[in-house]
Amino acid sequence: MHMYTIHKSNLVYKSQWLQVYEDLIGYNDSNHSSEIFNRINVDDTVIILPIFENGLLLMVEGYRHGAGEDLLEFPGGFIDKNEEQRTRMTYHNKMTMMLYNLMKKT
Repeated sequence: MHMYTIHKSNLVYKSQWLQVYEDLIGYNDSNHSSEIFNRINVDDTVIILPIFENGLLLMVEGYRHGAGEDLLEFPGGFIDKNEEQRTRMTYHNKMTMMLYNLMKKT
């Protein structure tokens, strides 16, 4: 059982990948008054964690606008909601082979 009830939920921002909601939350006890919380829904993502035989990890460099600079991160990305499972598996297999070949070379 939840400790609270969502009395009202407003979509305040929507982009191609995420939605931001402002929820009015009421607690199920008399000790708390209602409060406003922000909630972010993000589309499904995938991250690949390539580990070399010597224990080192493969990371890629990518520009991140929020940080205003290039950052190191693990390879990955968003999963298209409209993508069929078969297409996802084909992509996964191609990524796996590409990373396997890259790891063999180093």
